[in-house]
Amino acid sequence: MNRSKNAVTLLCCLVALVAAVPVPAAPSCPALPGNPLPACLVTPAGWFYARTAEDAERLAADAALAGEGFLRHFGRVPARGAVLAVGTSGGIDEAQRQVLRAAGAQWLLPWLDPDERQALRREHLRGAITRQLGELATPDRVEQALAQALAASGGQVGASGVNRGALRHEIGHLLLISGFWPDALSGPAADGAQHYGGPGPDWLDEVAAVLLEDPELARSRRTALREARDGAALPPLSGFLAGDHPLRAWALTQAAARTAGAERSGETFVQVVSGEQARSLADQGAVFYAQARGFADFLETHGGTSVFGAIATALAGGRSFDDWLAASGPAHGLPATVDALEAAWERWLADE
Repeated sequence: MNRSKNAVTLLCCLVALVAAVPVPAAPSCPALPGNPLPACLVTPAGWFYARTAEDAERLAADAALAGEGFLRHFGRVPARGAVLAVGTSGGIDEAQRQVLRAAGAQWLLPWLDPDERQALRREHLRGAITRQLGELATPDRVEQALAQALAASGGQVGASGVNRGALRHEIGHLLLISGFWPDALSGPAADGAQHYGGPGPDWLDEVAAVLLEDPELARSRRTALREARDGAALPPLSGFLAGDHPLRAWALTQAAARTAGAERSGETFVQVVSGEQARSLADQGAVFYAQARGFADFLETHGGTSVFGAIATALAGGRSFDDWLAASGPAHGLPATVDALEAAWERWLADE
């Protein structure tokens, strides 16, 4: 009986002791000056600001998946960053940037909010319906067809996986830069004067981004690759490796225009295009993205996942891709010259 009482007393003491130990508070997001977004979530991947807690969780989940993919393919721990769903009317200004940098964010990304993304997809669908109807495309008919399409999809337009894959794609650019060229992110912009993405070659910048996309978007890239191959629309691999991103000239023009405006000086914001300009830019970039996806698959088929980190490390150290191939290509299952690599690529591509 005494033994039972002693056991109960000891248990009560242990419970009281555990209850007395303070539970660590969940980390909180730093307050950003002028921030209109009420929800924020802190995770090992970084800081995620949005209009709702659900939206913040979705951003954080995609960033976590992007980080896992980056670690798997490049062998480096992904840097923490911040995503702000500010939409096209907002941005990340210098004051907010300083606060986020002080908190530990090594990269920053403004992003569309869910309602805005849905509105853009609706406009895209309206344009597609208009083109399909052709001469029959009166405003009433287009709106009627749009209403029917929305009703059939429960009001949601497009596949959410593609949209979330796009976020992981953009984070991929930033993880590559922060992982191998971190100094390029120390200023207001990431070396945009030299490259469309970061200081590395545009092909590597895009390969890193497509590697982190979701499976649905990856499948669409592979389909586009086969269509470009069958239509003889793919440029030679040597041109892909030596060339700039097709959107680089447009991106630099937009950056120069933004910098010229005093009200936007030092601010990072979302840029969205629509109509004919959007279709033209999409056509220019589609083949480049498809070739980046195909070349990523080709490299991984021959050299495994370690090949990406090996290439990025060499290029970040100042070596050229040609030099890396000559010294290390065979050790990674690749030829030692670009010419031989192109021949192997053509053989691989023919079987896809």
